[in-house]
Amino acid sequence: MTVSFDSDVDMALYIVFNAVKKSKREPEFLQWLSSLGYTQDQMAREGFKIGGKGGVLYQQVAAHPEGFAGWSSRTGELVVPITAEEPEEAATV
Repeated sequence: MTVSFDSDVDMALYIVFNAVKKSKREPEFLQWLSSLGYTQDQMAREGFKIGGKGGVLYQQVAAHPEGFAGWSSRTGELVVPITAEEPEEAATV
């Protein structure tokens, strides 16, 4: 099974959110997402929309036709449409 992303931001958010398989480039992704204005909380929230239970990937796997063996089949492609919202501006005091 392969996963492709319509947005580099969504891909980075998914990688940072994925606690099971850590990427060697995670620090680089964290820095890049921070430079775009995402806070840690926003990264977690937006990453969950993509890879969390009930998120975009979860829904796509659940919606597959009968006979889909899930991730273990290693066949097919899931495409993540642009999902993440723009970062919220930090509140100023």
